[in-house]
Amino acid sequence: MFRAACKVPRARLANPGLANKCLFASVQHYTMSAMESTTTGGDSPAGSATKNATSGSSVYQSLMHNLKTRQYDQSQGDQIANPFARASLAGHGKEVVHLTSLLETCIAVGKFERAENILNALYPLCQSGVHDHTFITNVNGYLAAWAARDGVALADVRAWISAIPARFAGALPNDRTVAILVTKAMDEGVDAVECLSEWCQKLIITSRAVLRHVDVIGLAHMKTLAAHPAMRADEIPREYQHLMDADARTEPAELATPFDPEHKGASVEKDTAELRAVSSFGLKVVRHALLGIEQNKEHHETFFKNLEETFGVVLPATRSEIDFHAIYRSLPVDQKPLFDTMLEEFNHERQRNLENRAHESAVEKWRNTYTTAERSGTLVANRDLNVHLWNWYRALLPLLEQEIARCKVIFEDTEKRKMVKGDGDRKAYAPYLLVIDLKKMAVTAILELLKLNSTGGVHDGMRTARAVIACGKAIEMEYRAEKVLRLENSFFRDYKKQPKSPEFRKLLNSTKAVFRNETLEQEMGEWPSDIKAKVGSVLVSLIMHVARIPVEGRDPVSGDIVRGDAPAFYHTYQYQQGTKIGVLKVHKSLIKLLSKDSKQVETVAPQTLPMLTKPRPWTGFKSGGFHYSNSLVLRTRDSPETLAYLEAASENGSLASVYKGLTVLGDTPWTVNRKIYDIVSQVWNTGESFLDIAGVQDELELPPPPPRDADPVVRRDWSRRVKALADEFSTRRSERCDSNYKLEIARGLLGEKIYFPHNIDFRGRAYPLSAHFNHLGNDMTRSLLVFWEGKPLGAQGLRWLKIHLANTFGHDKIPFDARVAFADAHVAEIMESARDPLHGAGWWKSADKPWQALSTIFELSEALQMADPTQYVSHQPVHQDGTCNGLQHYAALGGDPEGAKQVNLSPLEKPQDVYAFVAELVKKRLAASDDPMAAKIIPILKRKIVKQTVMTNVYGVTYIGGAEQIKKQLDAHFDDKEAYALSRFLATHTFAAIRELFNGAHLIQDWLGECARAICKAIKLDHAQKPDHMSAVIWTSPLGLPCVQPYRNDKKSQISTNLQTVFISDPYVARPVDPRRQQAGFPPNFIHSIDASHMLMSAIRCRADNLAFASVHDSFWTHAADVDIMNEHIRSGFVSLHGTNLVARLKREFDTRYKGFVQMEKVLRNHPIVKQITDLRKTTAKQLGRPMTTLDEIYLEQKRRQLLASLDPQEVQAGREMVTTVSLAELIEDIPQFLKEMKDGSGVNVLLPFALPEVPEKGEFDVNVVKESPYFFS
Repeated sequence: MFRAACKVPRARLANPGLANKCLFASVQHYTMSAMESTTTGGDSPAGSATKNATSGSSVYQSLMHNLKTRQYDQSQGDQIANPFARASLAGHGKEVVHLTSLLETCIAVGKFERAENILNALYPLCQSGVHDHTFITNVNGYLAAWAARDGVALADVRAWISAIPARFAGALPNDRTVAILVTKAMDEGVDAVECLSEWCQKLIITSRAVLRHVDVIGLAHMKTLAAHPAMRADEIPREYQHLMDADARTEPAELATPFDPEHKGASVEKDTAELRAVSSFGLKVVRHALLGIEQNKEHHETFFKNLEETFGVVLPATRSEIDFHAIYRSLPVDQKPLFDTMLEEFNHERQRNLENRAHESAVEKWRNTYTTAERSGTLVANRDLNVHLWNWYRALLPLLEQEIARCKVIFEDTEKRKMVKGDGDRKAYAPYLLVIDLKKMAVTAILELLKLNSTGGVHDGMRTARAVIACGKAIEMEYRAEKVLRLENSFFRDYKKQPKSPEFRKLLNSTKAVFRNETLEQEMGEWPSDIKAKVGSVLVSLIMHVARIPVEGRDPVSGDIVRGDAPAFYHTYQYQQGTKIGVLKVHKSLIKLLSKDSKQVETVAPQTLPMLTKPRPWTGFKSGGFHYSNSLVLRTRDSPETLAYLEAASENGSLASVYKGLTVLGDTPWTVNRKIYDIVSQVWNTGESFLDIAGVQDELELPPPPPRDADPVVRRDWSRRVKALADEFSTRRSERCDSNYKLEIARGLLGEKIYFPHNIDFRGRAYPLSAHFNHLGNDMTRSLLVFWEGKPLGAQGLRWLKIHLANTFGHDKIPFDARVAFADAHVAEIMESARDPLHGAGWWKSADKPWQALSTIFELSEALQMADPTQYVSHQPVHQDGTCNGLQHYAALGGDPEGAKQVNLSPLEKPQDVYAFVAELVKKRLAASDDPMAAKIIPILKRKIVKQTVMTNVYGVTYIGGAEQIKKQLDAHFDDKEAYALSRFLATHTFAAIRELFNGAHLIQDWLGECARAICKAIKLDHAQKPDHMSAVIWTSPLGLPCVQPYRNDKKSQISTNLQTVFISDPYVARPVDPRRQQAGFPPNFIHSIDASHMLMSAIRCRADNLAFASVHDSFWTHAADVDIMNEHIRSGFVSLHGTNLVARLKREFDTRYKGFVQMEKVLRNHPIVKQITDLRKTTAKQLGRPMTTLDEIYLEQKRRQLLASLDPQEVQAGREMVTTVSLAELIEDIPQFLKEMKDGSGVNVLLPFALPEVPEKGEFDVNVVKESPYFFS
């Protein structure tokens, strides 16, 4: 059997048999009913082909007959040359995803007959492709819910399970299936151990594997099993054993409180001034999301009492003033671990509320505001948006009730009847609207719609497609979080929420974390995009119907003020970049109303906020992060191909280091820097511009328009000026909204211990899941965060804190001693800035990163005031940044000594400034030029002008992009027209200087680009119809992550909704790659995958030494006291990484992955082999009576290879004697060199064997010297 070579490496697959079925494409073995020996003659291959055509060979005659009659297999015509997409199409991926989500909703609403019909429909779709191993998971989901129904007996469940092999050939019950049966046996009082033993023997599984499914069996049954004399203690899952023996069983705790807008809860109040809110409807404020933190007052008081008794602290009577970090810092070192443990346990309940109760608090706020206005008699004239939101909410509920009632009728109606208008779509989305409480659905949709204003390039509105899909997705997220919470409450209902024993409480929380992890892993799959769009469109259209806003105007006749109301949202169309798009616009009266409202009421999904407890550790590709919602380890946009590779690698254990590194990043505890927050909030509330904080500008002030008869040039200049002012206004408003958003989160989390769960992009680069407030933000945001834990500075820590201060002032290109001297020389300024940062001399504001400088100044001033500054306990993250990290990796890959020196890989006495060096090289080039432009540039040419271009050149910036970067710097010296011309001239010389300096790096960059170009042109031979170029560039990172470039030409699916027809990307449609983006993206993406691996390796090594670790890509952070240790790990990790020739390793991987592919190229006609190929095509065309097509050539080559791979010697001989256009091209010894010489855009198309150029020769640089380089990261 011939196996295709475009595949996930076999070594990385957990189940080779499954891989062969799911991810490896196989070509059917070609067999002939009669095979005769074939004789050939002549010296030339073309002569052999002619002889074959006339020799009477039954093999050749049969192939030619198939070609003439077009009877060769076309069933694989839409398959593509990457393993997942072929498997996806073979397994009907789109239908599987849709039916799986529908099955889940049918089970959730108790429609088991329909669910069973869906299972029957799923089975044949899952028998080939990536979905076959998920079928039994769907069966178990159905069985668990069906078996729990009243009226279903043990005998029924046993019979259903026993019939699985006959009913679904190839599907077998597994350990979870047996757990369902055991649970039913115990429900009916039958000896479950006997049942367990019987089925374990039948299926050859262990009882330990069955009892692992505690979420199915339940704690009560598990305790009964544990007490059975035939059961061993080690058969009970270790995480649950302590609950088996616990005496903490008490009265049942109440289940999850149903969503009730009348429920009263407390809002978060910190001992800080109220922030002045931005007057923007689109502001994503988080106040209501943060209300979920303070839900359980009794829980809080118990904890506060324990704190006072345990540590002897006196807490303020106003509990909102409690600062946990201040308490932590005040404790002796030996008491801090106990405090951390107690706070972590306390925060479990708060995190649970934060993830599940935030929306309830929003509705409560609306109701309270409305009630207050009603009692005060100001309801009619009230301008508080909360009042209007409460009205929207109340008006929306009955409409939702009516819609759900119609959905129930449609969903439950088993008889064929005449469909009325709207029933077609309703039949599709009905089950999904029935799975979540309508009150929660209403508030979720309102808040999601409010969040989307001014997104997607739509001013005062949003794209309709984005609105409906976002609302649908928000509903799904709420459903899944609610489901996990409900299961957890039910599972642990026999245990108090607050057991008396702290040890038991800790164990219980640990067990809950295990339970949540296992529950989330059993999720069947997400809702399809078309369903999200349909569900969202129903909710959006209903909101548009009820959302009214008060308006007023003046009667033009009487002059009287007329009041009324108008729709808050309206649907329309507008053109964007030449394309007509549907948009939802916000009424201008609502915008004006909001401009007067200082209290915003929007919220964000709690899944986008920092966490109060440690995130779930990453243990699988969809197991980690937030506690009550599923997150994928890889952020991908509708790319099932990527997920298939990821899942295969995960199941094989190849991602263990990736998971470990991400867990380290997520486990680093942070807190908000109160000192910086107090300063920022003071500045903020003035409404004035300050550093990178935009000031308040309520109205856009435009110059008066010129007269209508003004010169066209004047009118054009006025239009440009207006556009520039409008753009600036919009930008500054967005910046202020963004800052307000971050400050509101910081305010709500003051004094809290917080965490940032991380995941990665397709290259392996890590990003926090809490996207709105994290350490990857701007200068102000970074200054607002410090490590929760502190460490005494020590002598070296004090030195590094001073170096860090110098770095924030831009002095990062001088020796370390000079940086320390800079801090020592400015002690007076440091003290003065710390005493009065806002009204003093403001020295700190002159820093390159002023807010981070001020944060460092606060710590340094406190340390210097101590008798022994080295004993100061520091919480400030100190950064170590790579020197143009991309070039560092290129220099190591190419072994380039000169390049390595310029980016500080080599040990030197002072750091090299690669940007200044390139600027000097450019100056020398310009000085030798007689172009008058050179004379204009030389006097003003400094490192700043070329810095960005040098930095991004390694990441694939184009000539145009580099010229634009340079132009931004030249705009300060020349007018627009001259700056444009000079920037193009200077870009040419800058690119040439970079190539001259980093020649080895550019040889590798060119080689990577050539590889990507060849891969994009590669054709899989099982492609039996139009040979579209489907091969994406795929490689494996040093940490085992399969990196799949997602750049493909989009194909949209048309989805009808209540509002309009929307077009969404269909991930299950075969899409050719985008060659331009694949080729341009591969060099920088490959480097990113290496630097991401280096970062994760460093994180793992640092955590092994108990170091706090955080990173912003190539900037690594830790405590000042630990910088030296971190530096050792950074360097040893880099040396370990580049100890292997990564480029040669990549070449070997590509040769294996794309082995057997062919590529279509245009070449000159005069080459001897090309002439033979042309002759063969003519000969074959005569026999066919028509021109020979590319598809014919692929078919013949495919069959030749099948014959060569046969176990039958006669077939192998026939294959050897068979001549095809590709077999002729195989006579070319060096395909890459042949293409260099013979490639011609106007030549003839030929199919060539896939071949990559040889790897550039590596230089003499010894990467081990990096261990001795002080400025490698500094």
